[in-house]
Amino acid sequence: MVTSLADAGPRRVVGNYDFSLGAEGVADFASGQSDATLFGLIGSAGVAMALDPTGTSAGPNDPNYDATSIVLESYSVKGGVGAGVTFSAALQGNSALSRAVA
Repeated sequence: MVTSLADAGPRRVVGNYDFSLGAEGVADFASGQSDATLFGLIGSAGVAMALDPTGTSAGPNDPNYDATSIVLESYSVKGGVGAGVTFSAALQGNSALSRAVA
């Protein structure tokens, strides 16, 4: 329970959206791919997002997660001489998160 601004440390409040999602992989700079999508979220007040970890639609062993509003917390692109270019992103929940399977 949050009783005042002077509480020592973070407190969870029922009804607040307290979830985050992380994503990382090989950076793809083509239109509509990872970089264009994530970079477009910088400064956004929140967008709807569907995450399909298996890359397919929801199935018995293939859940997907949907949020009506999610914000970009951090985004980075890394690369080195002779190495591939990768990205990582952290997304923070700004609405309820649902999980669906078929």
